[in-house]
Formats: sequence, C-alpha cells, structure tokens
Amino acid sequence: MATYYTPSGKSGPLSYLYLIAVSLVLIPIVGLLYAYAIWHMPFIYVNFLLSAGFGFVIGFLVNKIVVRYGKVRSTVMAILFSVIGAICGLYFSWVSWIDLVINAASDGGTGTAGIIVSNVDSNHLLNLATNPSMLFSLIGSINEVGTWGFKSTTISGGFLTVIWVLEFLIVLIVSILVGSSSASEPFCESTNQWFAKKIISPLNYIYDTQTFVTTMEDNNQASIDQLHTNHNSSNENHSVFTLYASDQGERYISVTNKTVQVGDDGKVTFDDVVILKALAVNKEIYDQLLAKA
Repeated sequence: MATYYTPSGKSGPLSYLYLIAVSLVLIPIVGLLYAYAIWHMPFIYVNFLLSAGFGFVIGFLVNKIVVRYGKVRSTVMAILFSVIGAICGLYFSWVSWIDLVINAASDGGTGTAGIIVSNVDSNHLLNLATNPSMLFSLIGSINEVGTWGFKSTTISGGFLTVIWVLEFLIVLIVSILVGSSSASEPFCESTNQWFAKKIISPLNYIYDTQTFVTTMEDNNQASIDQLHTNHNSSNENHSVFTLYASDQGERYISVTNKTVQVGDDGKVTFDDVVILKALAVNKEIYDQLLAKA
C-alpha cells in the first residue's frame, strides 16, 4: 500500500522565540521600508504589487526562520505564525506611514512629481507604535480627508477604506502562502531534522497522470525510464520533481506539472498542478530519479 508523508503536527519550542524575534526586529524594518516605498510610489496599481512583495518578504522570513529553524510541522501553526507576522508587518508599516504623513504636514508638504518629501522620526515611531489607540485615531482622521488622489480628486472615505482592505488581504494571503509552504515537508522525528531536499527540473511533462501515479505508488520504475530533461522549459510544459531523503533511509518524492499559459501580451507563465505530494519510494526509484539531475 502506498505511503504518503503526514506531518506530526508538532512545533519546536524555539519557534515561539523565533516568531517574537522576527516580529519585533526584522519585520518592523521591512515595514518601514515598505512604508517608504508606497509613500514614494504615486501609482496605485504598482502599490498593489509592492503589497504582494511585502507579503512575500514577511512569509519568507516566517518560513525560513520560524518554520524551518523552529521545526514547525503543523500547517495550522505555520498559518497562524504567518498571520501574526503579516499583522505585525502591516502595523509597523502603518506606524511608519502615519509618521511620514505627520512629518510631511509639519514640513509644509514640499515635493516634486506629485511626491511629497518626508522622513520618519524615531521618537514619533516609538510613540505611535506603543499607542495603538492614537495610531488608529489618526488613521481614521486621514481616511476622512485622504492624502492622495487622481488628478484633482482626492481619494478618501469608503473608497480609500476599500483600497486599504485590499492591501491588507494581499499582504495576509501572500504571507500565508509563502510562510506555511515548508510546514508539510518531510521531517524525521527520530533525528529531529528536516529531510534533505533536492529539486530535479526540468523534466518532460507528464500527460497520463493517473498511470504515472499508479506506477509510482507501486514503486514501478517504468514511468521513471520515460523521463528526460526538457531543454525548452522556459516556454514549454514540463515537470518538476522534488526529492526528500533522511539519514534513516526514508525517501519521499513530490511531482508538479507546470503547464504553459500565454497571456495577451505574449508573456509566458505557468500553472502548477501537484501530481504527487510526499510519496514514499524505495532507494532504487530515488537513485534513478537522482541520476536524472
């Protein structure tokens, strides 16, 4: 009977300390940089891309430090940690952005190309960060009048609230997707270590997925024999194999089909479809796949 890896649901005790360190040291710095970025970017559609990038960085920090070093083997906990990281990131970005607004107003709001020159003040930042009631009161006041707009129209009120909610959702969703991505990967409970991971790509696209899954679950090498490197993977369908191995001799593989999608602008992207996720295989199958590298 085929065996698939199932996370234990445990979390290392240090994961909570890593979360505190990341949320109070690294993420505030990223939040400050994000606030400066959106302050100096007058185009709202670019700001949404910046929000996605902000969420990615938060998720990356949570995934690499909290989840990996903290040995989090629970997807639920990894998602919770990612949510906490995203909320901290957004909070500190708002602290920084509000201070930019305050200092711009006190300096007279001079600038060029629609961008007002401003800088944060460390004392203001500390005061705002430790006084959430003051912070949200200022956010409410700014929401009523707005600070930017299109041509002669200033964006405020309900429309501005919608934009801020969209920003929150983008940062939150991306943070969760990236931050929790490692929690379900194979972990050796006996050695208390993550499995060694190796990605083999690109190989040819797997069209008959049902047959492939069946043969792999039977540890049949027939499907492996038909695999070869796809040298045109930048614009063709292909597959990606991820191999996991522990010091105890356990081996798992995950397989993803990447399907080409060409946009109206001619840009090539890929849709990912997971065919196998952490299937246990024998040494012969593992070594044969390793040789494909």
